[in-house]
Amino acid sequence: MIRELIQNGLPLLSLRAASAEFFQSTSRKILDPAPQRDRQQHAAVLAQRVADVEQQLSAVRGQVLPHASGMLVTAVGQDLDEASISQQLRDKRSGTEVVTVREGRAVVHAQSDLAALRAKIRAYATDDTRGGKPRFQALIARLDTIEPATIEDLSLGEIELSVPDQGRIWVEIWMPGGPGMPDDQRDTLDAAVLEFASVSLEAAVLEFAPVGAERVPPVPVYRGPERDVHLVSATGAVLKALPVLLPSAVEVHRAPLVRPIILAEAADQAGERAAVQAPGPSAAAIAVHDTGISDDHRTPRA
Repeated sequence: MIRELIQNGLPLLSLRAASAEFFQSTSRKILDPAPQRDRQQHAAVLAQRVADVEQQLSAVRGQVLPHASGMLVTAVGQDLDEASISQQLRDKRSGTEVVTVREGRAVVHAQSDLAALRAKIRAYATDDTRGGKPRFQALIARLDTIEPATIEDLSLGEIELSVPDQGRIWVEIWMPGGPGMPDDQRDTLDAAVLEFASVSLEAAVLEFAPVGAERVPPVPVYRGPERDVHLVSATGAVLKALPVLLPSAVEVHRAPLVRPIILAEAADQAGERAAVQAPGPSAAAIAVHDTGISDDHRTPRA
């Protein structure tokens, strides 16, 4: 059989004539036109809402952790889950960035205030493009309101506002990172996360006493290409306050699985001795046999 196939060859495949097709991206979405609004009235409503949110966040600015900075607000409106729209909320000059987006809600981190957004709202009300349309119409006309960001926004819906205050869960706090970040800036962000972990241990929301560095628990961290991911155990009450306490955070997610070895390694890196309990009488015994001859091999010790 095999010799016959080698001699005679395999039957030719049946191929049909190729036809040309134009490539059409499935990721691009044809957006509905921006809502038709009274530009003066809409701009006035948004400007007042921006002022109210700034005043609300300024009132609690004293509760922001010492090494954290900025403010987190959520823009709500049509098509904000589309990058072409939500990215118009950015402003490089003032350091305003979009950090998370979901279902018509975009979380914006502003370094100091919402001046960049206020300027776009004013331009929408008074300025026209060369085509005769209001400036920034694609963005401002789609905005319904501006709100203080919530943990539900930062977690993309994973952590709801109904989470029990006393319940404790493991979360991943995503902070700005990447290999190009200066060391002093990274150290400041790391310190802010440690402060948040300390607040969670104190289990006091918005009214916490300063915690000494010696009481800060080790926090495992993964240094990614764009984000530093910190593993923290926090109560529901403290997580609800996270957007105010730690506005430097860009995302927060439930940790899918926390392995004890990760916590032990973090404690070891922090110079802490892991607490080891004596095994019970029914515990399984494991024998370790090492036949290596290298002097670098450590001898297992009890």
